[in-house]
Amino acid sequence: MPQLNSGKLVYGTCVIQPDGLLHLPLQVTQDYGMAAEGRAILFTGSKSNNGFCVTRKGLLSPSKMGRVLLETPVLAEYEIPEGVFVRYKGRHYCWVNMVGGKYISLKESTLSFLGLYPGGELQCLRSSNIAFAFASCEEPGSFTAR
Repeated sequence: MPQLNSGKLVYGTCVIQPDGLLHLPLQVTQDYGMAAEGRAILFTGSKSNNGFCVTRKGLLSPSKMGRVLLETPVLAEYEIPEGVFVRYKGRHYCWVNMVGGKYISLKESTLSFLGLYPGGELQCLRSSNIAFAFASCEEPGSFTAR
């Protein structure tokens, strides 16, 4: 995997498909076991890169960040609609379906909330052992201008 100057490992560049599907690099699906639960949890990341992080309940729950699941049971039990964000301690969280074990499905409202659009390019980065991240390949703010 290539490495950025920041030390983050790059899995590759992904493009948001017209139907909102985002293909996950094979190494990501393997490293994080993304197909295991059929759903993924997204949470907002750095505003400087128009990014978001992706994990799954089985990775998030035992971590220090797992409190979000204890304190927002509507997220933990998937009681909120798919792609609808809830706020918890300065970040926003939602759940989305996995498709075929290698795509995450992003609804139009989810893309809009994140300031993204179909056709947008994102770099997929190793963030931690809990989550990986998607960061915009474009300048910050450029997604919202379209």
